Amino acid sequence: MPTADLPSATPVGPRGYLSDTALAADGIRDFQATLQGMAPEVTQTDLRTAAPGLRQDADRVALAYRRLAAQRLDDTRLEAQRQKVTSALSDVSGLMERMADLAETGGVAGLVALTPQLRAAIDALRAAAV
Repeated sequence: MPTADLPSATPVGPRGYLSDTALAADGIRDFQATLQGMAPEVTQTDLRTAAPGLRQDADRVALAYRRLAAQRLDDTRLEAQRQKVTSALSDVSGLMERMADLAETGGVAGLVALTPQLRAAIDALRAAAV
């Protein structure tokens, strides 16, 4: 996700940071639940039906990413965590966007191919959050 169009750093408190990370977590969780609901065999019809929900979840995560990328926290520990989380969230958000695009066009093979990458990116995000 490009950061060039983001505003300069906005000071935010711990509650704002936690709110934005919760927004991202909810979007990721819902996106994964939708994908799991279509398993083990995804059809084009299922994918197109799920596409609006996947897009909404991807958009929530993209919004959380943009907010987190534009923030700065006074708390040194939380700021270090925000930086790691934001970097990892960029990868997750980008993959979710690509997968939502594929869902809208019925691109089953492409979506299935990206699923392991999304899992790995989410694992990296979890590791960054600790």
